[in-house]
Formats: sequence, structure tokens, C-alpha cells
Amino acid sequence: MPTTVPAASNAAENFTSREPSRHTKLGIHNIDLFERTCVEGDPMPTDYVFVPKGDVYITRHCKSQTKNSKRNLYIVYDNRGKRSLGIRVPADTYLNVVEQAAETADSRATAVKHRDEKYLSQARSLLRAQFPDMPASVTEKVLQHAYMKGSGRVGRKRTVKDERKIRLAVEAHIRHAHTEYKDMLEAGVDRQTARDRVWDSVQDLRDKWGGSDNKLKARSTERGVKKARATGLKSAAATRSRREVLVNLRRRT
Repeated sequence: MPTTVPAASNAAENFTSREPSRHTKLGIHNIDLFERTCVEGDPMPTDYVFVPKGDVYITRHCKSQTKNSKRNLYIVYDNRGKRSLGIRVPADTYLNVVEQAAETADSRATAVKHRDEKYLSQARSLLRAQFPDMPASVTEKVLQHAYMKGSGRVGRKRTVKDERKIRLAVEAHIRHAHTEYKDMLEAGVDRQTARDRVWDSVQDLRDKWGGSDNKLKARSTERGVKKARATGLKSAAATRSRREVLVNLRRRT
């Protein structure tokens, strides 16, 4: 549990009187009137506590309540200024937020559970629509693996469109459960080579589960991706070629 660390009066005064600026000594942009940056070795302001990263609710509400009270919030980095460690906030604010967190824990857990169930239900519907011939047992396995909360897997990535997310999740399942992909990795084959070797098998089973309409759509998407990659490679090659010509001309002159 964070504790208040008293600081020498002069050091604390200097620390808390730093003016906010766009560029701190850590190279971090900061234009918030009540937000400061510091490193872990800096003295702790009087009546402040350190709150480590980890609990999103605690961190978010400590930040908002500190700023709303018009008191300084300190973002704490390691002594090299590279890695964020947590925040420093007034001790009374921290204790208030901890109390609120305890009071709302059950209701927040219920809300999260309902939200996750809704998310999985939507994903299940999309899977069945995109892969109508996939066995029901496989559908559940794909959901359990790719959509596991906190896994960082494709099913949880908000930046990937739903249709592509579903296809990638199915391909990942096929690769791991229906090919020799894992055996290849264990035998020392590098990841990309192993993926290339099993790709035809992955594609065939994916198309079988997807039906004729989805098969054509998937193949069209793959052609688009390959075309984009080829265009990018040609552009890069042309840039290198122009650069080489300029270098040779300079050498001649």
C-alpha cells in the first residue's frame, strides 16, 4: 500500500513550484495546468502518496479528482525518464478513491461481465454468419482462444475490423489445431517459414467452413493484400534505385 514520504522543506518547495511546460526534462509534452512529470528519485511532496500503475479505476479516478480539486498531479517515471511507473496524488484523494472502489466493486464487476457476454455473443453471431459450416464445438474453441480477455489476441484488438478479426481468429485456430505448425516450431523452424508451409492447408479448411460466398470474399481480400504489398515493394525498390543513381552521379562529379 502506498505511503506518504515526507520531503525536506526546500526540496519539496522547489519540486512543487515547477511551472508546467510543453517540454519537460524528460522530453514529454505537457500542457495540463495541474499535471507535472517527475522521476522516482525526486522528493515526495508533503501529504502526497505514490500510486503504482495497475488498477485502471484507481488511477483514473485519482487523476480526475486531483485535478478537479485544483491540486498538482505528478506522473512518475523511472530515473532515466523512460518508463512510466505510476502517479503521485494527495493522500486524502487516494484514500477517498480506494473507498469508492470498494463500494462499487460488485456493480462494476457485474457491468464488466455483462459487457463481455454481449461482446462474445456478437462475435459468435459473426462467426456463424461468416463460417456457416464450422462445427459448433470449433466455434466455441475459437471464441475461448482468440477472444480471451486480457490475452492481447486478435479477437480483443479494437483496431481490427470485425470481419477481418473473425477470419484471422479462424485461421489462427486452424494453424494451431489442424496443421503441423506447432510441431514445426518445436523442431526449430522459424515462425514465418512454418506459417508459409501450412498456409495452403489453413486456406482449404477455412474455405470449407466458410462456404462458396465467403470463399470468394476471402480470396479477394488476400489478392488485395498481396497487391498492396507488391505495390509497396515496387515503390521501395524505385526509391532505392533513384537514390543509387544520385549517389553515382555525385561520385562522378
